[in-house]
Amino acid sequence: APPHHPSPPNQNPPVSPPPSPRRGPPPGFPAPSLSPPPPPGGAPHRREMWRLCSSKMLRPSRAILLVAIALGGCASPPDSPRTDQTVAPVNAATAPATRPLKTPAMLTLDELRPALRLPASRPVTNPATGPAPLDALALYAQARARVLANQRIAAVNLLEDAIRLDPASFELRYALGEAHGGIGTHNDQAIAAFLDAAAINPNHLGVQTELGRQYLAKGLLEKAIEHLRLALLTSDYRRDNSGAASAEFLLARALQRNGNDRAALDAYARLLVRLRRPGAMRGNSELSFLASRPEALFIQVGDLYGRGGLYDDALRAYELAANRRPESFDYAAKVVRTLLAANRPGAAAARAADVVRAFRASHDSIALLRETYRNAGGDAAVAARLMALHRQSPDDRAILYSLVNVLAAVDRRADAERLLQGAVERDRYGIEDVRRLFNSYASREDVDAAALLLTNALAARPDSLRELLPLWSELLLPSRGYQLRLARLQALRVPPTSEAAKQFWISQLATVWNRDVAARTALERSVKQNPPLPPAFRVLLNRYWSRGDWDEARKIEASEELIATVETSGNAALAAELRGLLLLNRGEPRKAADELARAHQLAGRPSLDLQLAQATAARAAGSTPKFEQILWGLISDYPTAEDPYEALLGHYINSGAAPQAIKVLRAWLAADPESVKARVIEASIYLQGKQTALAEQSLLKLFERHSDDAELLSAMRNLYGATDQVDKYINLLETERVNRPENRAAVAMLVELYAQQKRTSEAMRELDAAQAAVAKDADLLYYVAHLYTRIGQESVTEDTLAKVVKLDPDHAAASNDLGYSWADKGKNLDRAEQLIRNAVQAEPDNQSFLDSLGWVLYKRGKFDEARRQLEAAIAPATLPDPVVLDHLGDTLYRLGRTDDAMQQWQRSRQRLAQLQSDGIADSPDRRQLRLELQAKLKQAQDGQPVTVAPVVEKREALPVVSG
Repeated sequence: APPHHPSPPNQNPPVSPPPSPRRGPPPGFPAPSLSPPPPPGGAPHRREMWRLCSSKMLRPSRAILLVAIALGGCASPPDSPRTDQTVAPVNAATAPATRPLKTPAMLTLDELRPALRLPASRPVTNPATGPAPLDALALYAQARARVLANQRIAAVNLLEDAIRLDPASFELRYALGEAHGGIGTHNDQAIAAFLDAAAINPNHLGVQTELGRQYLAKGLLEKAIEHLRLALLTSDYRRDNSGAASAEFLLARALQRNGNDRAALDAYARLLVRLRRPGAMRGNSELSFLASRPEALFIQVGDLYGRGGLYDDALRAYELAANRRPESFDYAAKVVRTLLAANRPGAAAARAADVVRAFRASHDSIALLRETYRNAGGDAAVAARLMALHRQSPDDRAILYSLVNVLAAVDRRADAERLLQGAVERDRYGIEDVRRLFNSYASREDVDAAALLLTNALAARPDSLRELLPLWSELLLPSRGYQLRLARLQALRVPPTSEAAKQFWISQLATVWNRDVAARTALERSVKQNPPLPPAFRVLLNRYWSRGDWDEARKIEASEELIATVETSGNAALAAELRGLLLLNRGEPRKAADELARAHQLAGRPSLDLQLAQATAARAAGSTPKFEQILWGLISDYPTAEDPYEALLGHYINSGAAPQAIKVLRAWLAADPESVKARVIEASIYLQGKQTALAEQSLLKLFERHSDDAELLSAMRNLYGATDQVDKYINLLETERVNRPENRAAVAMLVELYAQQKRTSEAMRELDAAQAAVAKDADLLYYVAHLYTRIGQESVTEDTLAKVVKLDPDHAAASNDLGYSWADKGKNLDRAEQLIRNAVQAEPDNQSFLDSLGWVLYKRGKFDEARRQLEAAIAPATLPDPVVLDHLGDTLYRLGRTDDAMQQWQRSRQRLAQLQSDGIADSPDRRQLRLELQAKLKQAQDGQPVTVAPVVEKREALPVVSG
């Protein structure tokens, strides 16, 4: 709408807030003796519902719950607010002697004081008599376009210019408030603009609601409640269902936070009825979210009842929420805890046992079970009861896992691990048994036992690879004290039947450490073992197709040779699957689908990887229903595997099918309530629906047990960043650092946040404390050393790396990094070369180490020797590092081989582009390298001297160059 001049002054007399949908006494007061008369006419079922709602047998406000589930329930939204009377103030002197004075928590929405009325519109000084100035209209249009482009500061400037031209325009001031409000940190400016708009036209639902929202965000509850109550008096309140719902929702939240429990119940009652109108909230993401998931409101209602001691009513509200969201542990836990509060311990214990089974004995569910026994014998009573149940039902996994958890809690971890080991062996390494046992090993940092478990599990069930990978990744985290190293894994003793699995894991770990030769050698050993390990063949074929130094003909030839080897061994199903993967890589999805279908038929029980390949082929061939069908089947067959959920979620989100995406997420949470990834996605959905409180609650619950999970910490940074509460997150991490100084991941996140805010001194304080805490652990000290670079403290990084080398002279990674840093700066070259040669001697096939050696030789002017080392680094690399390619280009140019140098620089540019297309976040170093490569190529193409990296010691004849 264009800017317009204000309406005539509002002539409404003082009014009270409109009546709540369900009139009745507040919690704790007796019901009135007379029931309200039934409405005239109406369908019989409506008259019956009114009778039920009016019954003395129902507690006050219980109609809220009936409304939520009954079609056309007893309450209806207030379509016409009362404007003909004002609620008289409560007079203590004339109040009935039998009725005590009400506390603020007992007051209904109608009884809140002071009584309100909409103020009159502000008189306009020198009101305009004609239409709005055309220049103001043009500026308004430009501002709206800037808002749509999320350029809100520019929009604010345009709107301020327009207001100077048309100061009496309500629309301009309202738009200015919206623009300020969208910036996030401009609450005061938004409030000022909305107040100016409200002064021009107070009878506007939107402006009163937005003032309430802004005051609520600032924690000014009384102000928020005042404006939200005024919103309920506006003319638009009875016409604009979506706007009215927004006002009711914010009012209910504000009243609840302010302790006005009964009034909050009234506001929630209105909202619950209003949300039942189909399609009424379309276009409002916040309300559409609530309409599709009203259980969040049921929980708020239950909390209010529980706070007032009305446990039966609270239980009904919580049961409604839990029935709608059976995958929500928090909702189920509210039911159990309310039973405990109602002094019904037997029912609470029985319900807690049901929760343990429903949630597959998750950490939270077992903690809840222990909570129910806290006053009835504690953990000893729980353990005795579970032990008896386990003897009766040894195959009941929920009982077993509960028993294991309790035994660990009472310092009987060895007994717990024996029980789990027995279950693992009986069930041939079932994934949930493996996960439980792995977590027990990890909790006491027994890396050898954990690695052996994963190796034997992969050997026993090769199809479980994708379910084992999250556990494998935990062994590699540099922030943990039990990080698995390649030499340790190579020395691990395993049964002969697990040798193929061990070589497979070696190849995965060698890839992480840039040791391509070791990775390829281990993978080739794995495929030669008996019995064969299918994942090794799949990975090897895919690595053929990721090699940048092979053309397509060479890739096809190597793939055919691998497939022939499998066919010779008699494994026709795996051979057909590999041929299908080959066709997929060649861009022939229809033929691939046919070959994979043949593999499916030959396999009998097809693997997870085979079916994922079928889904990929179906999608590439344009068969979306087949793609969805396969993935839904995988979710049913492999409930704890992440890949099918992620693929299906991404598909539905990209296609705009939000209900289907929610269905996938709920299935994921129900099958794997401990999944951090699923919980993080759930929180992101809450955040998109503007349910920031629920998002925060979900992430904080995870943080209690997974505070060193990098994915969770990043999700929390996004949440607090989006809500302008980064300082709150910093305080949370500071507390975590004090309580758990060994949590290096929290320290790393703190450093990033401080660096983002340019608070270098605080970041240094954190890192210095972390360094002191791990001063005697070379691996952890090495991890901390590199955190200093995030705040630009390279010299401190060098000093810390020197400490690592002094602590452990054989620490190859620290020797390499320190030597490279010195070489790159052209200092300590003798010592730098010695350190790097030590690293290369320890790992002669490490691409990074060979590059470092080549670079220090370049800096010393030994270009031919540098070339040999750099070529050795690149030769075996499937995906060479763009930095190494750039180094080789500079070296070749120094040797006078300009054309060859240009070829390497071009390869480096291509690799940078490939990294970007693969979704790998760009870094300042890579952006700088991209600019340097562009300049070098242009100089070479123009026949000019190329600015390559400088040298320190000139020992060979050089071409004429600059730099």
